[in-house]
Amino acid sequence: MIRLSAMMALLYAIQGAWWPLLAIHLRERGFSGWERGWIYGCLPIALVIASLGVGRLVDRFVAIQRYLAGGCLTGGIVLILLAAADEAGSGFPVWLGLMLTYWLVMAPLYGLSNTMAMRNLDRPTERFGHVRLWGTVGWMGVGWLVTLLMSRTGEGVSIAFGLAALIALGTAAFCLTLPHTPPLDRRSPFTPRTTPEGPESNGPKARVFLDLIRDRSTLVYLICGFGVSLTTPFMFQAVPPYLEQAGLPQEWVPTALTLGQLPEIAALAATPWLLSQFGFRGTMALGILAWIARYGSLALGVPLWAAIVGNLLHGVAVANFSIVGQMYMDHQAPGTRRASAQALNVVISSGLGALGGSLLAGLTADLLGERARMIFWVPTVIDLVMLVVLLALFQEPDWPPGAMRRRHREDRGPNPDPATSEPNSSCRRPPNPV
Repeated sequence: MIRLSAMMALLYAIQGAWWPLLAIHLRERGFSGWERGWIYGCLPIALVIASLGVGRLVDRFVAIQRYLAGGCLTGGIVLILLAAADEAGSGFPVWLGLMLTYWLVMAPLYGLSNTMAMRNLDRPTERFGHVRLWGTVGWMGVGWLVTLLMSRTGEGVSIAFGLAALIALGTAAFCLTLPHTPPLDRRSPFTPRTTPEGPESNGPKARVFLDLIRDRSTLVYLICGFGVSLTTPFMFQAVPPYLEQAGLPQEWVPTALTLGQLPEIAALAATPWLLSQFGFRGTMALGILAWIARYGSLALGVPLWAAIVGNLLHGVAVANFSIVGQMYMDHQAPGTRRASAQALNVVISSGLGALGGSLLAGLTADLLGERARMIFWVPTVIDLVMLVVLLALFQEPDWPPGAMRRRHREDRGPNPDPATSEPNSSCRRPPNPV
């Protein structure tokens, strides 16, 4: 458990070292908002590709710890190349190519790290949350470390890229010491697995989509998931430059953004109670309300201290909407379609929605120029519309939230074989930076 927790901390620290500062750095380099949008859009593009089967290929042909090691090694090399390209003053095409390469390699690692933990824990249902918590700790800790290094050395964002590359290379070596986690089977990646309920679907397909949207509430959730995902990229593309323009020193931006992780931990712990009191609709509505409050306060031009404290709402929004939304999709999908339902959810929200949101945030920055706080009216209005849609059209499912675990056990049957019941690892979300 200690090694698995360290794996989570290191993996999330790689991204946490440089992601919060990227928007500021790209703006300083002279990239337009549209170009910044495409660079940020590389992550959702990689997620869509991963959801189409990268995780399943790894599940069946490569030991997970070896793929993690190879992915971190490649990611570290790409980060070194990014730092070199930055020093050389390379333009948009080079940045776009390197960033897309980085995320094509790194995006699947987060779902695969979840798979490794679940397969190597004695009681995964009870212990996985404790292991995953260290990913949040790693993200926060490295943000504070970057602030300290930048303050002490006077270096710019280049030190964040260097630190991230160093962590990635160290993580690659560390992953080779993790428990051996071989492929579950070596059948063709296009052969569906067999679960106790029958053959499992292989990723998001038209039939799965049509089956799910026959339920009006599921269709409403997917629409709201897409709409909210149009606004989440503003958190990392628009908020950091805004905080810097408002007077926050650049080196303190990573630490300010880590505030969002603290309430996420508390909100996740409170999720069972929230669902029992408010149901899926009420809990997800609280998440959207948190986004509206976050972006609306920035649009109104609150003082710097309030803008920093407002980062706490980020964690509440992610836990109550995004993560509870995943639980809703798992609850609604039949046992043989849960992996496909989650993959569909990732494609619509973290994939297509986040890509559209990345481009929208960039385009809005170009159109509004220096009027920084006006940018936040766009996500505020979108989230407000999504809140109205959710409250007006979404209906609670027939199964009460308290019955979710009972239904899950009934679907899986007695003593399920982990080799046949484990969902496709590519369907799991990565960290929520977008």
